[in-house]
Amino acid sequence: LQAYDFVNDKRKMEDEEGHGTHVAGLIFLDLDPKKFKLYPLKFTRKGEYENPNQVKNDYLNYIKSLKMAIGLKVDVINFSYRSG
Repeated sequence: LQAYDFVNDKRKMEDEEGHGTHVAGLIFLDLDPKKFKLYPLKFTRKGEYENPNQVKNDYLNYIKSLKMAIGLKVDVINFSYRSG
């Protein structure tokens, strides 16, 4: 399992809201774990946006995570976006 937290720029990642973990778990239930790998990539932060730079940073982190997923040659990409 290779994970990356683009918000905090580290390999150890936490899903504070649990939504991304829940959705990924549901998708992974139907897959053979011997044939498929899960790569959690976090690109948004928890909470409300307080200034435009936070929105910009989330978009930049989105691009970075998408590039990483493409570099890993993944077959399926699921993004769980935040609201608010």
